[in-house]
Amino acid sequence: MARLRAAVICEWTETVNTPAAQTRFKHFINSTQRDPNVQVVAEREQHRPATPYERIPVTLVEENA
Repeated sequence: MARLRAAVICEWTETVNTPAAQTRFKHFINSTQRDPNVQVVAEREQHRPATPYERIPVTLVEENA
């Protein structure tokens, strides 16, 4: 059991301590923009990600300013 516990790696700790791994999350850091690929559902007065069956198909259209 001790060998198994020693082999477990915390992915969060590894990401925080590895600058190369942090680049995968750079677009989320301090961004006020919503991710158009994530849909949320209200449940018990909270928001959670929608399951595949709850998602509504959406076509993204860019506006030219």
